[in-house]
Amino acid sequence: TSMWSIINKSDATNARHIHGNNFISAAYYVKAPENCGNIVFHDPRSEPSYYHPKIDKPNNLNTNVVTIKPEEGLLVLFPSYLHHSVDINRSDEERIVISFNINLT
Repeated sequence: TSMWSIINKSDATNARHIHGNNFISAAYYVKAPENCGNIVFHDPRSEPSYYHPKIDKPNNLNTNVVTIKPEEGLLVLFPSYLHHSVDINRSDEERIVISFNINLT
């Protein structure tokens, strides 16, 4: 349904958001220097942040937040309803991403 590019310069970030009226969203990393800002996925349910069992050792199955370190050539696909953000680009180089949304009819 849409496609765009994002160039995050040093100290740039992207606030938490979703991609409404779509089914699948994607981020393709064209340029991803070290410390350029992870993509962060947040559990969209409010209940787990209100109450959850005690966790001895966090992992991807029991956390409310999952981060992915960008690498050049990496394609990340995710459900468009999933809240996500991008950490601060702490490198001196640009982080370049091509993103797109897909609708299924």
